[in-house]
Amino acid sequence: MRIASAVVCVGVLTLVVGAGDGGPSAPTVPGACPALPAGDIVTGLATGQAVTAGSNVTLRFSSKVVGCGDWSNDVSTAECFDWWNFHLTVPADSISVGVHKLSEIGTDFGDLINRLHSEAGDGCNSSRCVGGTQGTGSEALVDPAATLEIFTADSNCIPGKLTGFGDPNFKDAPNFNGEFFALRCP
Repeated sequence: MRIASAVVCVGVLTLVVGAGDGGPSAPTVPGACPALPAGDIVTGLATGQAVTAGSNVTLRFSSKVVGCGDWSNDVSTAECFDWWNFHLTVPADSISVGVHKLSEIGTDFGDLINRLHSEAGDGCNSSRCVGGTQGTGSEALVDPAATLEIFTADSNCIPGKLTGFGDPNFKDAPNFNGEFFALRCP
């Protein structure tokens, strides 16, 4: 009987160890994208997407894994962990190989930063999710130092790099500089 109990416990332990809280995962480049030259990916990046609408392309990035049709800025206590989203909307002709100054090409920026954590309850009260959210809907970027470098662009993926870029409103925002991938959404 003890041997069977040990096997069951080991099996359950494996599931528990492998389970996550749904929070940010280590950045990995999807198979549809070429490898990034330096491998210096934006810290916490889990999702990168490119959505074309008319003459603009919106590059969407998140520290959560999100499908093209599931993008949302909704905040819920069901996701009680730190996470962020941000987007850059640029003219479609700026999605070309080279370095582009974000302020010169007419870039709009928006973000949502969530700092959430569980707080233990007391007595009969269960734990609860506490924290805060801050965000910018959409505004023009004016910092002349911020650049978008596009390494290559095809029908599947846009890999590139953000440099000199800082959140214009929240100085304690995550560092969004580094290499990225953006899968094209239909």
